[in-house]
Amino acid sequence: MSLSAEERQRIYEEEKARLEAQARIHLEVVEAAEKAAAERRATEARQATEQTVRSHSDMRNGLWVLMVAIVLSVAIAIDHSHTTIGAIVVLLLLGLYALPSIIAVQRHAAIEGTVIIINLALGWTVIGWVVAMAMAYGPTRAPTTPDG
Repeated sequence: MSLSAEERQRIYEEEKARLEAQARIHLEVVEAAEKAAAERRATEARQATEQTVRSHSDMRNGLWVLMVAIVLSVAIAIDHSHTTIGAIVVLLLLGLYALPSIIAVQRHAAIEGTVIIINLALGWTVIGWVVAMAMAYGPTRAPTTPDG
């Protein structure tokens, strides 16, 4: 039994329509998967940014706690030694010593953590202090807030 040309054309058109429908479904599935992957990447990036903001905030808080502890230590030394001028000189020198770290934090330096570490570890050497100061005036990052 032979099919007429019209029947073969009809079967061809039906098969073509069925394959096109399957292709559309596959395309929709792929697009949905790509959209889900993009949303997942955006969520991961947002979480990483929030974590970075929290760690920078913790670092700044730690720096200020350290500075307060140093100032309180000097204040106790002033109370016991009764040499006000000497204590004022010590406070000024401590402020000068910490200046690269303070500048890096205030400017939102891109490598503020590195500046703080170099300042605290090597600031007692003139070269370490100068390097920390130069890094504090380096590139900045956009200030971020925990709100996003």
